[in-house]
Amino acid sequence: MGHRQDEKPLARVYDKYLYPSDLADAIPVTASRRDSAKIASQFINNWVHENVLIKQAELNLSEEQLNFNEQLNSYKNSLVIYAYEQALINEKLDTSVSLIAMANYYTQNKENFVLLEPAFKITYLQLPRSINKKELRMVKKLMNSKKEEDIEQLNLYCDENLHTYFLNDSVWIAYKQLENEIPELVKTHYLLKPKVGLYSFDGDSFTYLFKIDENLTKGEQAPLELVKPQIRIMVLNKRKRELLKKMRQDVYNEALKKKNIEINP
Repeated sequence: MGHRQDEKPLARVYDKYLYPSDLADAIPVTASRRDSAKIASQFINNWVHENVLIKQAELNLSEEQLNFNEQLNSYKNSLVIYAYEQALINEKLDTSVSLIAMANYYTQNKENFVLLEPAFKITYLQLPRSINKKELRMVKKLMNSKKEEDIEQLNLYCDENLHTYFLNDSVWIAYKQLENEIPELVKTHYLLKPKVGLYSFDGDSFTYLFKIDENLTKGEQAPLELVKPQIRIMVLNKRKRELLKKMRQDVYNEALKKKNIEINP
């Protein structure tokens, strides 16, 4: 930022000048006059402090210490390679990971997938406190039943009468997910030492029914469905490494073939 004749400088530090045009990209076009003035003042203040510090460093460091050409070159080369590799990944990487691929990876690396928190297969109903005892007994009976007609009747009852319920007892749910979705449930002691069975408790506004069908404790083998997102990332990272390794080898082989590489003994 040398001296210019067409603009009046906003600030100067030794032989460096800051001009209004230098602030153009720093101030959003949608900013109010007050906000623009505040942003400009902060920018000028930061610029002055930074350039005073740079000048002080230049005055106190040797010429050898100030020579960053090698480091800058190395950094630029790293950026160029990274940009090329990212472009290649965006163009060539297959990001679809099938359930079969995830299941295979899971089977081959089971020892790497253990639960860091308990997990449950659970059904859950939030009922009005005003529910009568007869209706409550009927709902409990339906929840405990394995008969197809009872399961269908329970689904119909929930659809018609309840706002909050979860009936998919084939799905594993981690403790933290339950904590987020059903805070009333985790306040009870039932999940601390869980046993398979049907439980109920009353809250301030609702009566809660929940049934634990299966449970796993921390440290046990994690079910596949709970670690699918993690496995997908691992599979994609493996593909990335393989793609980049092949690309590097192909580039080297092509340059060697065209005699663009020469290694002297």
